[in-house]
Amino acid sequence: MLLFKDCICVSHAHYHVCSHLTNSVKQFLLQENVESFKAGEHALPTRSVTKASKARIKYVGGYCVHSVLQKFNTIRRASLYSTSANGQLNYENAEQTIAILNRLTEREEVLKATSKEPDSLLDTEQRQYQSRGLINITDGMYHFFCQVCDMCLQ
Repeated sequence: MLLFKDCICVSHAHYHVCSHLTNSVKQFLLQENVESFKAGEHALPTRSVTKASKARIKYVGGYCVHSVLQKFNTIRRASLYSTSANGQLNYENAEQTIAILNRLTEREEVLKATSKEPDSLLDTEQRQYQSRGLINITDGMYHFFCQVCDMCLQ
C-alpha cells in the first residue's frame, strides 16, 4: 500500500482489497509459525532446587527472620515507655512475636554440631563477617522455606 501512497488515481476499493490481502498473508504466516511450534515438541524444562540452592534457601530464610525481628524490635522499643493501652498492647504483641522468632533461630555452633543438613550452612558461613552477625535458622524453619520454594517452582 505504500507503493501507491503518492498516486492520486488509487480508489478506495483498491485500498480495501490491498488491506484484505495484507491481512490474509499475515494470518497465513502466523498459522505457519503456530504449526511449526507444536506444544509437545518444545516442553519447558523442569525447575528444581539444587544443592547450592538449598544453602541459599537457608541464608535467605535467615534474612527473612532477621528482617521481621528488626521490625518487631523497633515496635517494642517505640512502645516500651508508652502509657496508653494501645501502646502497651503493641509492646506485649511485639514481645510475644520476638519470643517466637527467637525460637526459630539457633546459634551457629549449635547448628554445626546438630544440623541434619550441614551442606545448608555453607552459604551463610561464606557470607559471615568477622562479627558473625548473620542469623541462622533451625532445621525445621529451613525445611519450611524449602517447601515454600518447592511450591513456587511447581
